[in-house]
Amino acid sequence: MALQALGGWKALSDCFFFKENIDHTMDDSASASAPASGFGADWHPADVLAALKKRGQTLAGLSVSHGYHPTAAGKALKRPWPALEALIAREIGVPPQTIWPSRYDGKGASLRPSR
Repeated sequence: MALQALGGWKALSDCFFFKENIDHTMDDSASASAPASGFGADWHPADVLAALKKRGQTLAGLSVSHGYHPTAAGKALKRPWPALEALIAREIGVPPQTIWPSRYDGKGASLRPSR
């Protein structure tokens, strides 16, 4: 009965599926595959994976080929690991501070606290 009060399925679907009714809150920069410069937000992990895939490489393959455990490079996507960040960045063809600007200073030195 409630559906009939709204005018049936056609009226209900028209209400929800018109372009004007879709919430367009997503910023265009959020859909970009990578920031244009090293300044700003870190790349999304999916963007790093896509860049590696375009070059025929995987995180596990990159890790193993450099003597690390297969999951090691994946951990660098979530938390600082300068050695693996450098491997990933070199494979993609950009400096690490371009991918992870929040982890590096303006001169390219890691901000990771020493242990």
